Amino acid sequence: FVLSPASSLYEKLCSPDSNGNCQFSNTVTLDEEISCYGNECEVDTVIIVQVTAGAFYEYHRKPCVQTTFFEGGTKVVSGGGNKYNKAMCANPKMEVAASMCCGDLGPDVAKYHYKPQYHGEVVSAQTNIDICAADSQTVCDPTTHEPYA
Repeated sequence: FVLSPASSLYEKLCSPDSNGNCQFSNTVTLDEEISCYGNECEVDTVIIVQVTAGAFYEYHRKPCVQTTFFEGGTKVVSGGGNKYNKAMCANPKMEVAASMCCGDLGPDVAKYHYKPQYHGEVVSAQTNIDICAADSQTVCDPTTHEPYA
């Protein structure tokens, strides 16, 4: 995920000197909420961002912020190809799984990581619904190709 130089996040991570050259720190803590810019506004979260060529930052979520128990869990699966054989319950409000859609993709086809904004993108359940709906697709169980109830 490459940041735009016009981005507030880019400004914070680059910390340019008076000549505009980035002065990178090993660790950057964002102590306030900053506005998104451009394609940053199209994703739920980012894990790794590229500031300039060869300069990357990784986001580390604070531990113990989200509760272990939640209501309205949704099924997420792991695997690939035709082997979606591991299922678990996930908090639908959290960004924990890649997008997956079914529909006019072919017979018995579930498209994993459907139209990601960047490699490794994870989304919330609502964002997945929105991504699929934008292309007249549905969110489905990849093991049965049936819509989730």
